[in-house]
Amino acid sequence: MLLINWHYFSHTEVNFRNLNFLTGSNAAGKSTLIDALQVVMLGETKSTIFNKAANQKSERTLIGYLKGEMGDDGKTGFRYLREGDFHAYILLEFYDQIKKKSPSLQAWHLMFSVTIRKSTTISSRI
Repeated sequence: MLLINWHYFSHTEVNFRNLNFLTGSNAAGKSTLIDALQVVMLGETKSTIFNKAANQKSERTLIGYLKGEMGDDGKTGFRYLREGDFHAYILLEFYDQIKKKSPSLQAWHLMFSVTIRKSTTISSRI
């Protein structure tokens, strides 16, 4: 999985094996990775699916993930890692381990790409 401009991940590659456990302290990014997988695999971008570990308390949104929302400072409103125009991508690559063929020949790719404009208009493609 490749994450570019997804929440706190500016450019991160995550390699999965046959069996994976996501462990870590609070705010380490476990739910963020799961939410990225859901966006690409389910095509769901409604905020109702984000951060399910928080149950009904989650207020995460697609725009918050894309802009890198850092929270409300109580005075000027929400702060973000990314402002202005930018692109965001989530790329998943699946490789058939049984056939053991070249990834370039046997890989399946799923991608979610977004262009954000200053006006916060979202143009996405899954």
